Amino acid sequence: RLIFNADFPADLCIHCAIDVDIEGNPLLGDDWGGRATIDAVGLDLAGLPEAVKKNLPPTLKGRFDLQLRTQWVNGRPRVAQGNIDAFGLRIPAFVSKEPLTVDRLRGHVRWQGKAGGWRMDVENALIGLGGEPWSAGHLRLDHNPDTTHARIRHISVDQLVSFSRHFDIPPKVRGYLDGLKPSGSINDLLVKWDRRVDAESKFFLKSRLSNIAIRQFGKLPGIEGLSGHLVLAPSYGDLYLDTRKGALSLPNVFREKISVRRLLGQVHWEKKEDRWEIAARDIRAAGDAVARGSLLLRLPFDRKVSPHLKLRFDFNSANARTAGKYYPVNRMRPGLLAWLDKSVISGYGVRGHVVLDGETRKFPYRDGSGTFEVQADIRDAVFNYLDGWAPVTGAEVNLLFRGPTMLITAHSGWIDDLAIRDVVVQKQDLKKDRKSVV
Repeated sequence: RLIFNADFPADLCIHCAIDVDIEGNPLLGDDWGGRATIDAVGLDLAGLPEAVKKNLPPTLKGRFDLQLRTQWVNGRPRVAQGNIDAFGLRIPAFVSKEPLTVDRLRGHVRWQGKAGGWRMDVENALIGLGGEPWSAGHLRLDHNPDTTHARIRHISVDQLVSFSRHFDIPPKVRGYLDGLKPSGSINDLLVKWDRRVDAESKFFLKSRLSNIAIRQFGKLPGIEGLSGHLVLAPSYGDLYLDTRKGALSLPNVFREKISVRRLLGQVHWEKKEDRWEIAARDIRAAGDAVARGSLLLRLPFDRKVSPHLKLRFDFNSANARTAGKYYPVNRMRPGLLAWLDKSVISGYGVRGHVVLDGETRKFPYRDGSGTFEVQADIRDAVFNYLDGWAPVTGAEVNLLFRGPTMLITAHSGWIDDLAIRDVVVQKQDLKKDRKSVV
């Protein structure tokens, strides 16, 4: 048994206190065991004696402050536990080609070796992966030759994106990550890697998402406040939506950000033989209106083949004042948009539906190859149907967009003191026809 405090060379340790109680001679082979307690400040693994380093992974590096109790069997560590604060930690490449760098890892650690592998738990973990360290709660790594499992209570998305730079990610995917700049937090994360040749799936992820946001980038929408549960594998995935105060930005389609107070439902995607399929099931949203519906999107691998979209959403409790947010500006002439903005001025109790079924490249289906229909009924509407005329007030108005056509009918209402019925505005083609028939 040996107990001592010493001043070591600076490249090994600023200060170390060691308590060793072993049987056998570690200088003569592996036939020894016992315990060792280390209290160190600034311990650098690179400066350890070769007899110790040979039992550690060759790529493991870092500088540590620690109070650690260890147990050794047959010249190898079996259990280590205590408090650590590690800086510039480089850990072996269990799931990537290069060693992974962890800028900071602090917490109460328990490490246990087992046949062919090991398990490490860190309580009250503070982790830095390329930015400001954050409190991660509980961290567990479970590694053996065939599989690696990682569990973490809480992780920052922007830190995770920085950490992903250690992985072999295709340049196109890296470009999307840089453009989208995802943020938010991931909770109760479980990640599994399976290196067996006959493994059904090499990768699996499950987590809770909280306030996820991405910037609008290219044709992809911007998203704010997305929350829910995520399950992800290479060939399929599920997102169970449970969002409060979310928003969607798609400036190429809508003029304004679309906000929701509540969003529920399931989104499932799966890789088929010749396409990806994305299905949104029982989507329920509450914002400017209350809406419910589903959709199915087929995305062929062959870019010469058009995607196919099928959806139906029913809505109610809407206000006509907010209708302008939802006009597809990329499919409508500026003059028509201006007319709609000033024609349907107000109205309450709006209810109706949106239906679409067809190849997206043929929208709005002038050839009849698909279906597009938006229908809405408005109560107590103010309808300014012609410039220079008094508006229709207190009107019961029906809006119908079917294929390329528009039909607006004021079934009843008032022009000043004159009762009117069935005032109709019709447009045969929203994109091409400049004329309206009243």
